[in-house]
Amino acid sequence: NTLKINYFNDVGKSVCKNSALKNIIILWLFNFIFFQVGFTQQSKIDSLVKVLKLAKEDTNKVKILNEVTAIFLQLPLADYKKALHFGEESRLLAEKLFFEKGAAIAYDNLGKVYGYYGFYEKAFENFLNQLKIGERLNDSMIIIKSNENLAFIYSLEGNYQKELEIKMRLEKLAEASGDKNRIAVALWNLSGGYMRVCRQMIKQNDSTWANYNYDKAIECDLKALKI
Repeated sequence: NTLKINYFNDVGKSVCKNSALKNIIILWLFNFIFFQVGFTQQSKIDSLVKVLKLAKEDTNKVKILNEVTAIFLQLPLADYKKALHFGEESRLLAEKLFFEKGAAIAYDNLGKVYGYYGFYEKAFENFLNQLKIGERLNDSMIIIKSNENLAFIYSLEGNYQKELEIKMRLEKLAEASGDKNRIAVALWNLSGGYMRVCRQMIKQNDSTWANYNYDKAIECDLKALKI
């Protein structure tokens, strides 16, 4: 019995040591990747900023400004202050040049910045401008992206009914595209929208609408699984 106890103690110590070593290695790898990605992106920003200093006031400059803004948003530690600066510069130039596709990207980036700061009205305004451009250009990708953004803002505000309405529109757009992957994703997202309304109805003690939205969520999930 003493031998067995000693054996299991030794095994336990060995497992703990291995587990601790694995955690150290994973943490080291995470930190290495984290800083490597940040360094690479910062180097790209530095190069693009140099190009901007010599760039003409044309659509190409708008594209570079949008790219710089997007990178600031994608940094491991996102720099929203600088993203706001470059995003606004891009928007102003795009509007001056009547470069609507460039303006749509600028509005997308700015909406994300304002959303991060909790200025939901400003975020909504930018995403709505993005949608208007998509509708004018009849660009389905801009329309879809802007609607997704608007739905997200409604979700952050707790306006789940409005979020659901937009996600219903997005599901119809996906159906019209015939793209099975897009349809499946739209259905999953719509299911999430129904579930948030369901939980809201439960809090309001409205069992009828809670059950209705729950059933619709399950229906969407089942449809997605069949695709």
